[in-house]
Amino acid sequence: MLLCGFVADGGVSKQHAIAVMIIGAFLSSIVSAELLTPSLPPEEYAKTSSRVEHVELGFTVLFTLELLINFFANFFFRFFGSAWNIFDLLIVIMCW
Repeated sequence: MLLCGFVADGGVSKQHAIAVMIIGAFLSSIVSAELLTPSLPPEEYAKTSSRVEHVELGFTVLFTLELLINFFANFFFRFFGSAWNIFDLLIVIMCW
């Protein structure tokens, strides 16, 4: 229950952790855009593409876990009462 209270309060630590995850996902996207160029040999492209997909999946799992914790901490009406939570939910659904 301590974790649910921590998430429901929206503490500064939680906000910093989420901000770091968002920045990490953004930087990952930049690096993958730079690495996946058409000039790569096919085998190198496949290997790099596979690594990028694994990193993206990792971020998607982290954001999904954060969303689930937030949902259970705020439960149904309080969760859907926040436009930011609905926005987060739509983004996570689109990532899957």
